[in-house]
Amino acid sequence: MLYFTSKVIVSKPPMFLIAQGDCLFWRREPFGGSLRATVSFRDENPSTQALCNYIFSCMELPEEKAKALIDYYHLSSPSDLNLEEIANAEHLIIEEADLTGCMSRITFTADYGLITIDSKIKEEGQKRFSIGHELGHFFHEKDCTAVRTDRCTAEDLFSFTVNKTREDRANIFATELLMHAPWYGAFIRGRAINFDLLKEIARHFRVSLTAAAIRYAGIGTYPAAVILSTEGKTVWTCINRCFPFRWIPKGYRVRKESAAYDFFALTQPTQSFRRACSYPSPKGRGEYKEMQTCVDLVPAYTWFAEDASCRRDVVYLYEQNVSMKRYRSVLTLLWESEFRACSF
Repeated sequence: MLYFTSKVIVSKPPMFLIAQGDCLFWRREPFGGSLRATVSFRDENPSTQALCNYIFSCMELPEEKAKALIDYYHLSSPSDLNLEEIANAEHLIIEEADLTGCMSRITFTADYGLITIDSKIKEEGQKRFSIGHELGHFFHEKDCTAVRTDRCTAEDLFSFTVNKTREDRANIFATELLMHAPWYGAFIRGRAINFDLLKEIARHFRVSLTAAAIRYAGIGTYPAAVILSTEGKTVWTCINRCFPFRWIPKGYRVRKESAAYDFFALTQPTQSFRRACSYPSPKGRGEYKEMQTCVDLVPAYTWFAEDASCRRDVVYLYEQNVSMKRYRSVLTLLWESEFRACSF
């Protein structure tokens, strides 16, 4: 509960103020109303106005809107979260259909809408994240006066750094809704980082492994980096703000020091691709081997060679990889190790 002494008038739902002594406090009521509030001040004190502006600007953050939704529907655990019921309560219909050029779509007005998920998506976790993503569009953009349609591609749904503010915002909303920070923190508390943990997270919250990994990179116990590589090059990265290195350019070629290199070197079907990427050809048809998936130590420059703060002769990182053969991709998890070296 937030308290402040300025008398503030809120002109429309879901906010209203109740006087209590010399203070006023606010709460959301009801959720289905607009999440924007028009505020006028009777107190001319600039610091008071700044505080109130900050409070109401926080309401526009995607994670705050997701938290408000959780509070409004009195959800106390992931098992309480039924996306279809929430969508129906907000006058949204969810259907599956064969989509071309996108993985999900929403058509909506301020009062109702239709969410369509590509019927070719088979993983429950990806379906749920797609629904959460489209709900993010609805709750952020439903003040529009005309009918609006958003078509979301795999890039929009899988990346939090696509430089598309609306898509990033929808992803953040979906992440907080599906993996609410208090629930997530309680589940991972005291547990060592690796892909076994991330797979448990994905099952517990009924999300994709990619979504579970990205969430860990954001709020996990240990600073981590998550990298998706496709056809031998990085597509996107999600790196914790406390991770010692930050810079991996898009299109960075996977180096042979990483186990991910083996996947791309030994599973690409064409000789021309292997020549273009300087990957060795397999000895014969059908002799491809599985990529190593256990935790390994790699020099930090394996991934961060273009980061100015990365010295080739100092730091090792723990690395673990999971192949995503359907997408010709590898999901890589990196975290700090205690090992240092003078030279390689």
